[in-house]
Amino acid sequence: MFNFSHGTKVTGLVAAEANNNRCIVGVAHKSTIFGIKILGDGGVTDVTEALALNHHLADVDIYTNSWGPKSGYGYVGPGSVTKSALYDGVTKGRGAKGVIYVWAAGNGGLNDNCNGDGYVKSIYTIPITSVGADGRAAYYAEVCAPVFAATYSGNEKKHCPFLTWRDIQHLIVLTSKRHNLRDGFSYWQRNGGGFYVSQVLGFGLMDAEALVKKAKSWVPVAKQVSCSTPEFNVVRSTHYSSPTVVSSKRIRNGESCRIDSLEHVQVRVSFSYVGKRGNVILLLESTTGTKSYLMTPRPLDSVKYPFSGSKVWDFSTVHFWGETLEGVWKLTAKTDNEYTTQGKISKKNTQH
Repeated sequence: MFNFSHGTKVTGLVAAEANNNRCIVGVAHKSTIFGIKILGDGGVTDVTEALALNHHLADVDIYTNSWGPKSGYGYVGPGSVTKSALYDGVTKGRGAKGVIYVWAAGNGGLNDNCNGDGYVKSIYTIPITSVGADGRAAYYAEVCAPVFAATYSGNEKKHCPFLTWRDIQHLIVLTSKRHNLRDGFSYWQRNGGGFYVSQVLGFGLMDAEALVKKAKSWVPVAKQVSCSTPEFNVVRSTHYSSPTVVSSKRIRNGESCRIDSLEHVQVRVSFSYVGKRGNVILLLESTTGTKSYLMTPRPLDSVKYPFSGSKVWDFSTVHFWGETLEGVWKLTAKTDNEYTTQGKISKKNTQH
């Protein structure tokens, strides 16, 4: 049985009316909301998800999603119909400026990694994680290369009607802050674009006031450009005592198209495993030395998939935001125990 009170709690945080003489005031208390129930004992289909994500598309500005695959194991994402719905949302919604898909990044904790969740890693969604009042990541927060930022309540987002879906992403990156965030395991680094970014908390704690203030003078970003590199390496077996560099390749900007500043980076990896798939670790390093863990150990995934097999999956990261494409990129694959893994990079896609 599902506990349907979760949606009510999320709705209250967003839209609880002001001066209600009862409890909290919603962060967007003047907003109008739609409640959509897609999860239940009968299961959910690709079509059901697509209909929910395009529900009243002409009238909705923001879709907040606190649902997804089971935590800890599997590589699960939207089907073809839902993928089309997400694309329609960001290209046709809000007068072609694109609706905002906010997605909760969780809840598997540090024994999980959100890159196994195809909804969170989509370039069309804005994954958000959570921190407590003490500034520490919530116990259920995952290592998450696609995550943009953290909030105290899980969704502190505001918007201006003239902004596109990509403008919102840029504003979150520019205005989120890492002060008062205390986690040592979050591994903060300054990337080549000058932004501090964490493996767990993204670009920091969202600052709604700063975001709205900056939005008032914001110049919309240029049209998105996507480039792909062809398959460029095959991997030998990797062993825990000798991690193998999967690929080290120089990329020349302008060969297929030109990208002035990176946003999302996606890597398609096909890999086979002798045993315990959850032991696979993937680390992508940019030409400036920024490191992004695309996948980290997931013990429950090893329990669910203890035998040999293979997988093709598109991993995503925003850790290289604002960096240049030009230069040497390196992808390292290893395992955290005696089990071996083989694989290859079949494609790397970059979005601007």
